[in-house]
Amino acid sequence: MKIIIRILAIVLLGLITTSVYAVPAKGTFTAESSCQAYISKNKMTNPDNTYVIAGQTYSIQEKNKDTNPDWFRVFILNASESQLRWVSSSCGIADIEEGGDTPAKQCVQEPGLADSYVLALSWQPAFCETYGFSAGKQECKNLPVDSAAAKSFSLHGFWPNQDTCGTNYGFCGAQKQSDFCNYAPLNLDDKTMELLHSVMPGYILIKVLGLVLVIKYI
Repeated sequence: MKIIIRILAIVLLGLITTSVYAVPAKGTFTAESSCQAYISKNKMTNPDNTYVIAGQTYSIQEKNKDTNPDWFRVFILNASESQLRWVSSSCGIADIEEGGDTPAKQCVQEPGLADSYVLALSWQPAFCETYGFSAGKQECKNLPVDSAAAKSFSLHGFWPNQDTCGTNYGFCGAQKQSDFCNYAPLNLDDKTMELLHSVMPGYILIKVLGLVLVIKYI
């Protein structure tokens, strides 16, 4: 078994990571129109105003997910800030090499098929700055500056995973619900709840909306 560590959000020397997850890929991307090429697809940063040019072909380095990718990371030689740029899949045609005659492995959402683990961590202030505040997350609006969550990493879990699923191996031993509040409450003792209070950024919501939200935030 491999152990894969992926840090979901981290601030280091004032810089925020620009990519949470990417799948290595090999192939070519031919632009059908002129489109912006982003350093960060999530923040849509393009400081040097780099575009892919219609009719030109670029080397693919990564894609944002294994199946039906929305973004490709391509190599652009004349980009001044960074030569690796994210381009929307709708901007052109991708020709991905699948490794000869070997069929690509498929993600299978069944129990017992994990081949690796994902250690999921986040740095709460970075999460809030890049997403939480704009999304109206209560754990960001109510984050005390002197709390453990504001000063250290938050541990979300050590999750069984399949490499071919990217970060989407989601079997949890029960039928997936469309809303987290549809799951049955967890039976947690007082000691566990007190520990969660000190290390779990979303704990404040539990007191408002009930124990069931523990499923969502650990």
